Amino acid sequence: MNSTPAAPFGDALLIELPADAGALARTLDRQEHLLRQAGIDEEACQRARLVSEEILSNALRHAAASRVSVDMAVDVRGLRLSFCDDAEPFDPGRAATTDPDTPLAGRSTGGLGLLLVQHLASALEYRRENGCNRLDVLLAAVPGRDRDDTSS
Repeated sequence: MNSTPAAPFGDALLIELPADAGALARTLDRQEHLLRQAGIDEEACQRARLVSEEILSNALRHAAASRVSVDMAVDVRGLRLSFCDDAEPFDPGRAATTDPDTPLAGRSTGGLGLLLVQHLASALEYRRENGCNRLDVLLAAVPGRDRDDTSS
């Protein structure tokens, strides 16, 4: 997913947060603010927030990461969110998800959030790099922004 040059969001391309719930909420608000400043429309901002909240909260709450970050860029294919955390190796693209058609009584706990991420993303790419989980999520065609405009 890194083959096309991407335009960062000014000096705030990378958002890092400590492992606490208050930081997560502030980070999601900051991310939304930066996306709006870049001219990204409401629908794309909400998709980015849903994906980010799921990936970041999973890393903090379930994987016990001590540090997580999200890096954002827009290119001709859409909005790219790159997540990094220092938790144990975990590939969300290979994780078991819950079948939404299964009756509630027959469902196991968890998996719906990752299913949502897989549904919203045009592409997911996971790799383990320098002791970190690295997940790139592409949200295609960012509405409200000229697809040929890669300047910020």
